[in-house]
Amino acid sequence: ANLLNMNDEERLALVECLVTLEQNANAVAMANEREHNHEDVNSNSSVAAEKELLQQRIMGYEIQVETLMAKLHTATRASLTTSSEANANIAEQNIQFTSLQHENTVLAQKHQELKQAYTALHQQNTILTEGHTSIEDENKG
Repeated sequence: ANLLNMNDEERLALVECLVTLEQNANAVAMANEREHNHEDVNSNSSVAAEKELLQQRIMGYEIQVETLMAKLHTATRASLTTSSEANANIAEQNIQFTSLQHENTVLAQKHQELKQAYTALHQQNTILTEGHTSIEDENKG
């Protein structure tokens, strides 16, 4: 899963290093075998030189692999940090959402109370208007 944090170029470089590392390790093993078998007394010095060169290459590729693994580790940490920040942000938004839901509930209750008060006032106004009309009618009559 950590390889997903690397870009294609870094993944390809890592794979190439690992393949070359294995090839060089195989070449060293073959050189060791030839040296061990003493195939040719004259070629032993060239086998040793070849082996030394291959071991130096292996060290170089191991360093490249370590560098790429460090990059991978850094990318993974950055990804985890980003994920943690996103989770913290989501948690904060959830708190805000809960607070807004509560405010909305309170406002809905107040709205309901105001509607009831308006209805009561409207009823009183209707009663007063009817009473006023009745008094006017009496005064005219």
